Amino acid sequence: MLDRSGCDENRSDRLVLDRESRRIRPRQSVSGHVHRLKPVPPLDKNQETGLETCSTGTITEMHLPISGLDAGEVQIPAGDGTIPGYRAMPAGGKTFPVVLVIQEIFGVHEHIKDICRRFAKLGYMAIAPEMYARQGDVSRMDDHQQIIEKVVSKVPDAQVMSDLDATVDWATSTGLGDAARLGRIAE
Repeated sequence: MLDRSGCDENRSDRLVLDRESRRIRPRQSVSGHVHRLKPVPPLDKNQETGLETCSTGTITEMHLPISGLDAGEVQIPAGDGTIPGYRAMPAGGKTFPVVLVIQEIFGVHEHIKDICRRFAKLGYMAIAPEMYARQGDVSRMDDHQQIIEKVVSKVPDAQVMSDLDATVDWATSTGLGDAARLGRIAE
């Protein structure tokens, strides 16, 4: 049975709120970096980020120009192979704080990539790993229920945690990501 957070209440590896630190952490210790994740403060809507806006009907879309950024698709070594992801960071500099941009059920689509670019414009290395890559390509699905039933429900919590650890390991292995300054944002 799933609890309000969407986690199986009978599983011992779900995420819980650490009341002392007021941070989300795995219930059981998971090796690697995930236990050190810190929330990233929300983007200040008044902060100058170079966003371009265009209104289409009732929706305002925001697209960050890629100039001054190093952004694109990456392959992240994880467990049984590699998973695709999207990475954006400033074009110049030595090491950057790392932000994991955790997708929603629709995968790493243009909006998620744009969030990565926004954080990169603010000086972060932002990485969005494709959390469902092993179970299916959600970019080819448009029915919410189908995505949940055929893909999302098949992704084990342990795989998610392991993939997040692998993403942080990959970021630091490039020599450009600083895992001591690690945060996350979930869409």
